[in-house]
Amino acid sequence: GIQLFLGMIGALTLIIAGVGVANIMYVSVKERTREIGIKMALGARRIYILVQFVLEALWITLFGGLLGMALAYVLTEAFKRVDILHGQTDGLARNRVDRYVNSRNDRVFIRAVSGDESLIGRSGTVAEI
Repeated sequence: GIQLFLGMIGALTLIIAGVGVANIMYVSVKERTREIGIKMALGARRIYILVQFVLEALWITLFGGLLGMALAYVLTEAFKRVDILHGQTDGLARNRVDRYVNSRNDRVFIRAVSGDESLIGRSGTVAEI
């Protein structure tokens, strides 16, 4: 189910990233054709030029990946600090949910899950409404 879906998303992401790296390398070589010609005229071997471009692409990929992971880490830590249970709209959200819930048991469960301390007894069980 979900693991297959996430695996497909990961594979698709890697394929798209590979196409992006290939495009970066193509543009890099195309824009620097004159530089490559000068190096070849001065006696540089093809392997040295190839290694230069491959290392450049690897550096860009590594730097971009590290930057992306750092940004993801910062955003994850920022969202961890957002208090979603006791925010300013907690009462409004609870009233909105209560309007749509018909069953008494469902209201007890929703209020207990949303953190309404008046429903939770000392033993941790939910009190009756």
